[in-house]
Amino acid sequence: MTSLKQDTTELVRRFADAAHKQWELIDRGDSEAANRYFDDYTRIYVELKRRGRSDLDQLLQLLDWPDPAVRMAAGGYALEFVPERAEPVLEGVSAEPGTIGFNARMTLQEWRAGRMRFPV
Repeated sequence: MTSLKQDTTELVRRFADAAHKQWELIDRGDSEAANRYFDDYTRIYVELKRRGRSDLDQLLQLLDWPDPAVRMAAGGYALEFVPERAEPVLEGVSAEPGTIGFNARMTLQEWRAGRMRFPV
């Protein structure tokens, strides 16, 4: 579990690490372990949101990350506060092969249908 007492820069780094590890585990078929990393970066997202918009905006640097798993995770949450930036990122990830591309397509589909719910 991620400590949430770190500074924002460290939390953003840990968000990226957890997103990467989550998809690594998904690709290996270990969904139980992958879910723990999802929970970690979700807790980080909630903490950044609690801290305020300037801290939350630090997550946006991950939209340009080389790793599509990190872009996917950051883009999914960024839909809540900057959909105009997040949608093109998720469109790009949707072209990736395998489950990550499928997940990006489904995220966009749910967002556009108005069914996305974000953690508080």
